[in-house]
Amino acid sequence: LGQIMYEKYVALFLQTESWTDWRRTGLPALSPNPDGVISQIPRRFIYPTNENVYNPNCPQNSTLLAPGLWWDM
Repeated sequence: LGQIMYEKYVALFLQTESWTDWRRTGLPALSPNPDGVISQIPRRFIYPTNENVYNPNCPQNSTLLAPGLWWDM
C-alpha cells in the first residue's frame, strides 16, 4: 500500500487529492519544513473570514491548521 500511495502522490503532486489521500492514509511519510512558519503539516483548510463572521455555527478554532478531522480523532 505504501508504494501505491507514494506513486499516486507523485502523479498527483500539487493537486488537492494527494493531500487528502495523505491525511486519510498517512502515506507517504511526510515531514514539515524545518524552516517553515508552522511546525506541522496542515490537516485542514482555514475557514474563510466571511464564514466566521456570518455563520454562528462555525467552529471557534477555525484558524487552527493542525487539529485532525473527525476520522483523525
